[in-house]
Amino acid sequence: MDKVVARKLRPWEGRMLHRLKRQLSNTVNSRHARVILLSRGGLCNREITERVGYTAAWVRQIIRRFNDGGPGRHHVVPVLLPLCSFMAILSPLGGS
Repeated sequence: MDKVVARKLRPWEGRMLHRLKRQLSNTVNSRHARVILLSRGGLCNREITERVGYTAAWVRQIIRRFNDGGPGRHHVVPVLLPLCSFMAILSPLGGS
């Protein structure tokens, strides 16, 4: 089995992943965050597959995507962005 491990988390990533893990309305984000947190907790991919219910290949894919781009690449949760960020994104003039 391929030994893919999630990279070290930045403090804000850890907080975001814990919030995502507790998210009841989106089980996909919750499970994906749990995969990353379990990987960082030292569990091997086989143990993660047993706990989460994903295949080993899918667990490795989730971890690789996280390692390549962080939580923003794989977990799109606009609720966690501050309102001012939304205004900057929506407004062509940067929120004014």
